[in-house]
Amino acid sequence: MDDHVPDIRAQIEAGCAVVIVGAGATIASTGSPAFSWAGLLRAGAAEATKFISPDDRKDAWKARMDQALARGDLPSFLSVGDEIEKILRGTRELEYFLKRHFANIAIKDRRLWEAIDQLGCRIATTNYDDVGERITSRRSIVWNERQDVIEFVKGDDTTLLHFHGLFRDRKTVVLGKSSYAKHLRKKLPQFFQKLLPTLNTLVFIGFGEGMEDPNFSALMKWMKGQLKDSGDRHYRLCLDSQQREYDRQLPERVRIYNVSFGSSHAELPAFIETLVPKTAIPMGLREHTPLIHLANAHLAVGPQNFPGDSARGKYRNDLAAMMARYIEQAQIPFGEIMKTRHEGLRAGLARAIGKIGAADDINLLIEMAPHALLFNLRHQILWGMHDLHQRHGTDPARLKRVAAALEQMSFNADKPLLDKIAERRSQLGLG
Repeated sequence: MDDHVPDIRAQIEAGCAVVIVGAGATIASTGSPAFSWAGLLRAGAAEATKFISPDDRKDAWKARMDQALARGDLPSFLSVGDEIEKILRGTRELEYFLKRHFANIAIKDRRLWEAIDQLGCRIATTNYDDVGERITSRRSIVWNERQDVIEFVKGDDTTLLHFHGLFRDRKTVVLGKSSYAKHLRKKLPQFFQKLLPTLNTLVFIGFGEGMEDPNFSALMKWMKGQLKDSGDRHYRLCLDSQQREYDRQLPERVRIYNVSFGSSHAELPAFIETLVPKTAIPMGLREHTPLIHLANAHLAVGPQNFPGDSARGKYRNDLAAMMARYIEQAQIPFGEIMKTRHEGLRAGLARAIGKIGAADDINLLIEMAPHALLFNLRHQILWGMHDLHQRHGTDPARLKRVAAALEQMSFNADKPLLDKIAERRSQLGLG
């Protein structure tokens, strides 16, 4: 495990982390490089070519843009973005182009954004699209919406802040050299950006070369000068193969440390899930305040407030039953609760699955079993398995998986839990 991971976890659990999401998240969610910065510029150049006149200049202009994009360096990208902006803004086609490029993007993989959402942190992004909002149900806000940004800086984690604009409002979009220069002269957005690393730990996800754009370069320069003596650290998640090169690119005094999540991008969602606080509440559940109160009460039961094992067990069982009734009455999808590691919520879910779940929902109990630490959660999983078996039966293939899950739950279990596991094995005909 990377030495920095415990600090990232601690900052997230303390509510002191802000996640900054780059284009890599949209690429992961859509499976398409068209939504990278380079992809957007290629599409923009193709669109702008239509408005070049006279016609005999079109091919030469497009070839010059293609050559600049092929160089792949920051000055070339900014130059192409500048030319695209001038042409499309001048013809009033920029908003139409952005909407056509970004509206109703097909989402193929929700895992990365769902994992980011589970962290329970404030989220900001350099992306122009709304993929994050569509997956997390957070509300879009943009750098020029002053009051919303103030609330974000103060701790509002129900919104998603767009540093460089949102495709639905062309006036907010920062794309080329000129618009970046104009953005850097806007005092209030720059002030808010400087507040974030001053007051919080920043965690960059889905960033490659995007950290070199003029806006972030200016922020890094400011951090290097003004926060060089700060003990705070900030982090960028990256591939094993990228870490050494990224370490070379970032001056130590900026105090942004590169943390490897694995050898392939497919490993990123699982890595982020290891950072999720055990008591984090997914955005989709936050409106269910009674359920959250019951779940937190379930976790709070301990020897200090409930002496006696039987009294604690009975109270937790009662709380799990109340959560199950709430889940049933509110018709909360089981999958929404599976997004959390909150063991109180999962205890209520396990009880609800036993009461109203379909036969296939035993797979959710099997998935929960290896990660269950709280005795009562393990008990509710066993109870749920029993009740599902009683209502639906369990086919031989599933019984093998149930047996494996029970075996995993037996590790480090005390005698009362082992007795319960043995009882369930007998009831399920597992010997």
